[in-house]
Amino acid sequence: MNQAEIKILKIIRLQGAGVLRGFVDIGMGSWIINDWRVLQRPGEPIQVSYPLVSYRDKSGIHRYRSLLSVPSQLKQYIELQILLAWKQGDQDAARNKSTN
Repeated sequence: MNQAEIKILKIIRLQGAGVLRGFVDIGMGSWIINDWRVLQRPGEPIQVSYPLVSYRDKSGIHRYRSLLSVPSQLKQYIELQILLAWKQGDQDAARNKSTN
């Protein structure tokens, strides 16, 4: 797949959700992949993770599992596109605050 085909379709920012900062939906060719996760632990840089599904195992422990897997080079490119869009949104929000 051509990396130029990746588009950011939607960014959802969350407040007060702990480490989870938000979700990003992307388009890749004719595919739409929802709910890439944007995470930030205290004192660490922002990270991107695959969309996840949660479930409880037989012992009742809450577990998470990735919904997809892509080649590492493509994942790195997707992460870069998400982080660039996320940071651009931060810059736009800061700019809007200073003009209001």
